[in-house]
Amino acid sequence: MRPIGPVSARDSTGAAGCNRQGWFVGIDPGDCPHNPLAYTAEHLKGRIRLPQETSKTGSGLPGLGALVRSLLAAREPLALLLDFDGTLARICDRPGDARPEPAALTALNRMSADTPIAIVSGRGLDDLQTLIAIPRATFFGSHGQEARFPGGQTIKPFGESAPELGQLRGRIAAVAREFAGSWIEEKPQALVLHYRNLRDQGKLPDLRRRIQILAGEFPELSMMAGRKVFEFVPAAAPGKGGAVQWYLDRLDPGGNAPRIPVYFGDDVSDEGAFAAVDPLGIGVLVARRTRPTAAGYRLSGVNEVAAALTLLARGQSR
Repeated sequence: MRPIGPVSARDSTGAAGCNRQGWFVGIDPGDCPHNPLAYTAEHLKGRIRLPQETSKTGSGLPGLGALVRSLLAAREPLALLLDFDGTLARICDRPGDARPEPAALTALNRMSADTPIAIVSGRGLDDLQTLIAIPRATFFGSHGQEARFPGGQTIKPFGESAPELGQLRGRIAAVAREFAGSWIEEKPQALVLHYRNLRDQGKLPDLRRRIQILAGEFPELSMMAGRKVFEFVPAAAPGKGGAVQWYLDRLDPGGNAPRIPVYFGDDVSDEGAFAAVDPLGIGVLVARRTRPTAAGYRLSGVNEVAAALTLLARGQSR
């Protein structure tokens, strides 16, 4: 995709993907020591109408609502990309119980006629599509290693799964049996140990050490520590960031019709996606508390994501 225009976005910590080509809109969280990307009004002048006031914490919806209105006023086309668990749906003890917020689902389906929508999840693709129905959306499962397009075509953008996952299966299952309450989830392109329901949380350091030992024995795999999970994926897998970049490149292969990508995500696995949209668009962290991130905006939870999408859908329909 072709950048819309140059912007120098400055972060006093030197972190979170600063001074890259393209433009990025962020919010200064004020009380956060890892100040993620305060925007530079001079560079955005004439491209969007900047709000007069912005949220100092990045946690309030009014800041995002003002930004959504600004983007709509500029008539710049958008592309919306969203994680599922913790972003569109609340985190559940049993992953199968998760459901998207109805308002968010309604808004996304409403916008999908004119706005590209992509759901980018760590879940397996088939599992993901049993939980959320957006017929015109593109779905990425297993952190982007599986993709399904609106017509139903399914591909593996980055090749087949690593055979080492099969070799790991018995080893990690044995670890789970030793730590009551933990359990293994098999995905087409990953193995996950869930410990949210670990009966003795005092054993978590021991569990972590066992997982780290396994990770060292399988260099062909990468271990990601997420929200109450340890997940093993092929080391060559590009993650959500690679999947997002792959998707955006195919939205505009000639660079003649650029869109502003907006990515919503809550987990550390979403950081690569925030970095991928950084040169061109907006990363929105969904978290109750500020943390170091490549995103430039923060919503406090699933309810605010649903409200933001509803505001955007209403604005687009006018």
